[in-house]
Amino acid sequence: MKAQLAFNPAAQQFIDFIAETSSWESVGVHGIKRKTWQEGDPLDYSGCLRPRRKGSQFGGFAYAFASTGVINFRLQHSDEIAELAPDAHRLITGHRRYRVSMQIRDERTLKQALALAELA
Repeated sequence: MKAQLAFNPAAQQFIDFIAETSSWESVGVHGIKRKTWQEGDPLDYSGCLRPRRKGSQFGGFAYAFASTGVINFRLQHSDEIAELAPDAHRLITGHRRYRVSMQIRDERTLKQALALAELA
């Protein structure tokens, strides 16, 4: 993960996002299963992290990419989200449940990302 953060000019804000969301009650941060994953293989934490509520049947509420600071949230884009996080945008590709994305670039976008994480 440290190697990935080296590419991110807002690495500290990304770390703050992960630290804040993982401090919430019943939230843990997990890696992802690679396409070649087999039973017993460890999760991969090298590039993408998944903040996830314990016991959730829906998986992670976000996919967070350390190298870019991009966070894809399990939300549908709406007027409420556009008002809450003006820097967020709608995704048209990828998994249908993860349709709101934003990049953490500074303290302002960090605050927006945390607000979206609370909704997700």
